Parts: sequence; structure tokens; C-alpha cells
Amino acid sequence: MDRRAGPIPVAQPQHPVRRLAFARTCLANHRRRTHRLVRRLHAMTRRTPRDFCGDAWPLLAELRKDEHVRGCYLVREVGRERTRQQQPYVRLVLADRSGTIEARAWDGFDDWLDACRPGSVVGVEGGVVAYQNRLQLRVDRLEPLEVPADEWDRFVPCSPWDPGTLERELDAEIHAIRDPALRAVVGCLLGSRSAVGQAFRAHPAAQRLHHAYRGGLLEHTLSVCRLAVRLAEHYRERLDPATPPALDVDLLRAGALLHDIGKVLELDAGAAGAYTTAGRLLGHIVLGLELVTQAARDVGLADERLRLLQHLVASHQGKLEWGSPARPACLEALLLHYADDLDAKVHRAWTALRHLPDGAWTDMDRAFDTPLYRPAVPPPETPPARHATRTSSAAQPTLWTSEE
Repeated sequence: MDRRAGPIPVAQPQHPVRRLAFARTCLANHRRRTHRLVRRLHAMTRRTPRDFCGDAWPLLAELRKDEHVRGCYLVREVGRERTRQQQPYVRLVLADRSGTIEARAWDGFDDWLDACRPGSVVGVEGGVVAYQNRLQLRVDRLEPLEVPADEWDRFVPCSPWDPGTLERELDAEIHAIRDPALRAVVGCLLGSRSAVGQAFRAHPAAQRLHHAYRGGLLEHTLSVCRLAVRLAEHYRERLDPATPPALDVDLLRAGALLHDIGKVLELDAGAAGAYTTAGRLLGHIVLGLELVTQAARDVGLADERLRLLQHLVASHQGKLEWGSPARPACLEALLLHYADDLDAKVHRAWTALRHLPDGAWTDMDRAFDTPLYRPAVPPPETPPARHATRTSSAAQPTLWTSEE
């Protein structure tokens, strides 16, 4: 008996109308299989960005209203949506090293939607329109592309600050910690030779809320550290120095530098900045506590100092419902929490307002529970001109003194 696998026999319908419907179904299935095969072949032979639009194309920050665009950009978000009239469309968020822009595709998206994923690069052709005081890209044509490994820097948003400048600022903040044990813990984790330190310099601070670009974690951490130390210096002058508790600036500086260290394990440093499995299961606070605890054990940090440093990392989100396992319970933890929250919110507001014209409003922002407004800022007043008085030839004229 022949037991080889063969096609399963399908009973043919006997009625003529049913036979016609059956034939149409088979034809539709054949077309779908053919389209899938064609898409797979196209994916295997994708063009590069240079093939799509040459050596140069406009950055997203350079786009202007009513401009025709042909360029290559990173896909941050993509999904099917419908208008209030139930018209289907595809919403995308595209990015490059200069920023992001929302895009809409109203037709023809069935040919490329399956191959368009967050973290992929696409070639786009379309027009720039204004919608609710924001620039938006209307997609007329889209093609998934294959990016060579040495060209990814063109597509990943990066910190606007010079990496060398941020590196020197980080070294200065670490060396400013006078407590040798605390300085050793911070240096062990953030030193340029450690794997964690190298990842710390490249990671984003968040997936989308604030400093969501390459190098954003280092930029945000330095800003929080400086802000927290300045607040401590202010209140150290305003509070009675003879009455405890005194502010421990070394502990505050170390906690500020390490408060988000767990994000090197929570977020992927790749193009999409997606959450890792460990990040989804534990979150950056728990992961950061593990890193800090291990480094403290390695350098021999005293248990009491370790518990305080752990508390600053654990409580920096401020509230249990915001993800902190503890609320701030000491002055240093309070200063760190408010400095972190302020820096994140100011950066988020600045990002939302920077491309708007004067007198415009943003959409509703869930972080602030209100739209944000950009008022017109008057130009700075010109100071009155200083007039030099005539002097004898023996004396040199002095326009103003250093006290002025």
C-alpha cells in the first residue's frame, strides 16, 4: 500500500453556482499566495537607501510645508487606523537623527504594510502638509529598504550635545564625589571601560516620553545631577546649618548619576529603542538596584551607605503608582525625585513646543493634563550705549570697570 503523502482530495460541488463560487475561492487563495511570495522575493532583494534616493536627502528637521519629499527614514511606530467616517489609513511615526514626524498613508498601503515594522528603514515619497499646527508627511509611495551596518547613524536620532563634552562633564561629576567608596561605586558602573558604562553613553533615556534618542540617557542624567546639586546648594544656604539634618551632597550626586542606570538593561540600544524581556518583567528600578548592589559589594561600600544609595534609586519616581517601590523618605531622595521629574517634563514640553509658531497650542498632553501654549517672546531690550569720557593723553581711557 502506498503511504506517501499526497494532496487531500476535496469533493467538488455538483451544483453549477456552487462550482463557480468554489473556483473563485480557489483563484482568490492562489492570488494571495502569489502576493505573499512576491513580497518575500522583494524582501530578499531590497534596495538600499542610496539606491532609493542617492547620496543625500532632507533631514526631517529641514522639511517645510508644501514641500515634495523623497527620502529614507526610520519607522518608529506604524499601525492601521480609521477616520471618524471609517476611512482606513496607516499612521506612521518616522525618524532620523534630527527628529521625528508623523506620516499618513491613505491608499496603496496593502502592498508594503506587512513588511513595514518599527525599527525598519523605508524610502518615502510624498508631500509635507500642516495639520493642527504641526507638519505631517502625506505618503504617496513607500518602499522597505535594507540598510548597511555602517549607515545606521543617519537614521537614529542622537543627542544634540557633543559626545566629548558630555563625556568630560560625566568625568567631572564623578570626580566631584569626595566619598571614596561612593566614587568607586559610580566609577565602577559608569566608567568608559565597563560594558555598562559604554551602554550608558549610547542608550536613550526613554522610548518616547523624553530624551528618546541615542545619548539621551547620559544627557538626562547629567542634567538631573546638576539640577539636584544646585538645589542642594541653594537649600544648604537657606536652611540653618547648625541644625541637623545636613544635606549629603556626595550621596545626592551619586544617586543622581545612578538613578536610571537600570535603563541600560531595560531598553534596547537599537534603532527602535524597544523594551527588553528583562525590562518588561522587572523595570529599570529593580534592574538598577541589582547593578548598584553588585557594584557596592565589589568595592566594599558600607551597608548603611548602600541602603541610602539604594533608597535614592528606588524612590526617584516619587510615587508607588509611578513605578517606585518606595516613596522618597530623606531630603536627598526628595531633591533627586523633583529634579528628575522637572527635567523630564521640561524636556517633553520643549520638544512639543519648539516647532510651533508663536501663539500656537499643542494637542492635549497627558503628562500635563492640558494643551501647551507657546507665547510670543519679546526681543531683549538693547542696553543703552556707553560713552567714554575724554581723558588726558597721559591716561588710558576706561569705558567701564570690572565691577560693572
